[in-house]
Amino acid sequence: MLELVFFRFIYAKICFTFTVEMHLYNIFKMRFFIRQIVRLGFISRYFANKALFSNSHDFEYRLLKNIDSISELTNLINAAYRENAEKGLNFLGASQDEKTTLKRIRKGICIVVVEKLSGRIVGTITFKAPHRSKGSPWFNKPYVAKRNLLAVDPEFQKRGIASHLIRLTEIIAKKHGATEIAFDTAESHQILLNFYKKNHYRFIENVKWGSTNYLSVIYSKRLV
Repeated sequence: MLELVFFRFIYAKICFTFTVEMHLYNIFKMRFFIRQIVRLGFISRYFANKALFSNSHDFEYRLLKNIDSISELTNLINAAYRENAEKGLNFLGASQDEKTTLKRIRKGICIVVVEKLSGRIVGTITFKAPHRSKGSPWFNKPYVAKRNLLAVDPEFQKRGIASHLIRLTEIIAKKHGATEIAFDTAESHQILLNFYKKNHYRFIENVKWGSTNYLSVIYSKRLV
């Protein structure tokens, strides 16, 4: 009888210990999962939403929504990059289709600018959290965030939209823990590069992407 009570006590203790260990293990797994969510950028979307401030009465800066038209976004990007194509530079943005647009923006956080009066999308930019990538040693560094697909409707250029979009990606990058934010463009795009130099971006390296007919430059800004 005593042996039975003893074995039941030992069994209960083992079950209790196992339950506690499983609970701790599940907590550990949950913490790991949360860290993975952070790495994947879902929490960055929350921070991005908080960062979308602007004193503009004419434009709304926000994240792309499921109800937004990918066709409209693609037409905007095509129009914004058309001038580069006319100069003989085969920027992907000048000719990309809706499928390509969707593929590219899904790799990051897509911000759009909507004219309040018409509801049109007149600007966009895509932020990418630090991650491993091919083709550029600098892009591959764990503390370097990236951005691409900066586009403003030609009709709405020179109104500060691009500058504000750039600033938003810098804010999001800092919230995400990045200490640098970088981009690439054609080496011959001197007007754009001069603009970035005035805003504390510096040359990092040259890259030749296989899909382009021009030499690219990587520029980066240290976030403080």
